[in-house]
Amino acid sequence: MSIFPSALLTFCLFHLSVILVPVIFPLVSDTVNHDILPYKLQNYGIRGIAYHWFKSYLCNRHQFTVIDNVSSCFTYVPCGVPQGSQLGSLLFLLYVNDISRVLPGENVKLFC
Repeated sequence: MSIFPSALLTFCLFHLSVILVPVIFPLVSDTVNHDILPYKLQNYGIRGIAYHWFKSYLCNRHQFTVIDNVSSCFTYVPCGVPQGSQLGSLLFLLYVNDISRVLPGENVKLFC
């Protein structure tokens, strides 16, 4: 059983403010800044070869689309994490993990 319903009930019983922000992963994961995420990875202790591997995985990405055997031009992707992989989800979570610091003095809870 998820702890989310019980935590929500606790907040309500003690008359604490609750703000629910539903997040749609494909939309918000496209906003991950490629300059900020590598910095956060370093803060989590990822350095050396692993750091450079993550940075090359994220930065200087290009994509294109194929519909009915017709390809679009390659387009530079300046932000976001690759979707459809465990690594993309992990990188997004590392990116937003410190969001509670934006509201100092508040009791922010993250549920994923």
